[in-house]
Amino acid sequence: MSIKFVAIDFETANARRNSACSLGMILYDNGEYSRKSWLIKPEPLDLHPFNIQIHGITPQMVCNAPTFKEVWHEIRDILETNIIEFKFQQ
Repeated sequence: MSIKFVAIDFETANARRNSACSLGMILYDNGEYSRKSWLIKPEPLDLHPFNIQIHGITPQMVCNAPTFKEVWHEIRDILETNIIEFKFQQ
């Protein structure tokens, strides 16, 4: 039996859930895994100090990064071909 899935780590810039500033993935396929990650420029560029304290991502780190819209095609291609494992942490 073949096991294939993707685990996702999604970081936000502030309390808004659509303020992505980083997305990481582990792609697992039959005992082999690879990693993929993106720094993402949130729109607007508004990183809250509380969020920065949690993930360590600063405005300087993402000010020249692509927006979520610009990286979505690559992310979507990975997600469309794999089962996704979500773990929500508060």
